[in-house]
Amino acid sequence: MRWLMSPEGQELLVDNVNQYSARRDVTKTPLGQPPLSQLKINAFSNERIVNEGHALAVEFDKAVGM
Repeated sequence: MRWLMSPEGQELLVDNVNQYSARRDVTKTPLGQPPLSQLKINAFSNERIVNEGHALAVEFDKAVGM
């Protein structure tokens, strides 16, 4: 487990499992995707989800091409 969490183990994970590394010092990304630091993250309050849940779900489906 210790080796798997090392930089070398995390690079192997990125290369073979196509998953982002949990380590900030591993710069490889899966399938040439942008680093997590460049992704826009939308945080919604519980109140907004309750009031606008369906509209948010439609927006999500549009964003991921569904």
